[in-house]
Amino acid sequence: MISNVAGAAAYNGHLDILTFLIRKAVNLNLESSEKPDHSGKKPFTKEISGFTPLMLSVIGSDKNLPCVKFLLQHKVKT
Repeated sequence: MISNVAGAAAYNGHLDILTFLIRKAVNLNLESSEKPDHSGKKPFTKEISGFTPLMLSVIGSDKNLPCVKFLLQHKVKT
C-alpha cells in the first residue's frame, strides 16, 4: 500500500524514496493504516494508524528534518 510506503519512508528519513514518490505523482496525503495481526497469541494493536507521512516524519527521528521540510514544501496534509 502506497500510504504505508510513504509513511515508512518518512518515518525512517528516506528522502530519496519520498522524492521518487513525488516524481511519480503519488498522493502523499494518504494516512497510514495498520490491520491487527492475529498470527500470535495476543493480537497486535494498532499504534500508528491514521498518521500522515508528515506526522510520521516528525515522530520518527531527530534526523528527519530534511523529510519534514520536503513534505512541507510539497504542501502535504498536516
